[in-house]
Amino acid sequence: MKKGNKVLEFFGSTKFKVYSTILVILVAAAVSYIEDCLDPKELFIGAIFLTFICLFSIAIYAGYSQSQIEEKYIDKIQIITDFIKAIYVLVFCQ
Repeated sequence: MKKGNKVLEFFGSTKFKVYSTILVILVAAAVSYIEDCLDPKELFIGAIFLTFICLFSIAIYAGYSQSQIEEKYIDKIQIITDFIKAIYVLVFCQ
């Protein structure tokens, strides 16, 4: 584990283990309560709907991050293109 990476330090810490244990217990209690309130068909439809929402949000994020990467490369290509044009003008247009 790298010393400077705070995310990796958090996931390896005791604090994360305690928080994740408490979260799992709370989620299990919430799911149990929801199962008591809903019949299995409604629960299944809700699970499919939530899965669709999660997958859709992941797809949106992936598209957004891909567009940011493309913009960064387009900017770098434009810098190189301008540099090549300037060299061409200096060498051939004197």
